[in-house]
Amino acid sequence: MSTKIYTGFRFRNPDMITIRKQLIEFQASVEEVSTEAFVRLLAKLATEIIDARTLGVRSFKDAYPEVPPASCASRVIRDRMQEIKKTGLRDREVDFSFEVCVFPLSRKKTLGIYYADLKGFEKLIQRQSWFLDYHYQNSTDKPPRISSSEWCTRRKDWDKALSVNDIPAHSGFTMDVSSSYLPFYRLDPPELLAQIPSFDLRVQSAVLYFFPGKRFKSKLSEEDKKSGFAILEELRTFRESSAGKKVLEQAEKKVRSKLKRRLSGKDLYGAQKKRRK
Repeated sequence: MSTKIYTGFRFRNPDMITIRKQLIEFQASVEEVSTEAFVRLLAKLATEIIDARTLGVRSFKDAYPEVPPASCASRVIRDRMQEIKKTGLRDREVDFSFEVCVFPLSRKKTLGIYYADLKGFEKLIQRQSWFLDYHYQNSTDKPPRISSSEWCTRRKDWDKALSVNDIPAHSGFTMDVSSSYLPFYRLDPPELLAQIPSFDLRVQSAVLYFFPGKRFKSKLSEEDKKSGFAILEELRTFRESSAGKKVLEQAEKKVRSKLKRRLSGKDLYGAQKKRRK
């Protein structure tokens, strides 16, 4: 049987009371990383929606055209997060969940497996003082830095830890250390504006709205259209050709002339109603 425990680790202190305290304290760091990633993503999506509306094109990201861009982006992120819960499919950009499964093996050894998809989470947990790498897999050779004796010990420890059906949740204690708060509707404009992508990055993204993708669909078989990969390959080939580069240059000039270089809180949230005194 193939065993792949890429995110396995060992707690430096095996005491369960200590581990519980460490994981509770760890939640604050998870919330900080989650919030930073959320704000960056919200700013990116809101900017793409603003630029699409400015250019008069319909973006699939603009799922709520009746509301201001930042509010629309917030709803889109919320919808994608709910889709993860409903389908179980991965969407790393909006998956802010973080769980740790703990396996107390003895008074001297407690193992753990972490489950986290968001970029930044892996580095976050690996730099914790209580974290010791203890990954294991038998599908490939052991890493050169790990001795054969230690690799064998890891195998035995993980066999013991996963003794019930090889399912971690059936053998260990799971703690959810995910952020309990994400600023969906409470961001001040300056905080969001600080994360707006550069003008050049916005242009590169917006140029794709004018890339001639439809011209290739008619050439493809029905089977190719279903997969989408053939279309992407045709687009890639065309983009690298002299004709494709000319189309991109023309599109870039058009985009640069229309996009606003500097965005404001009004662009993000629309005109704010004045409060009555």
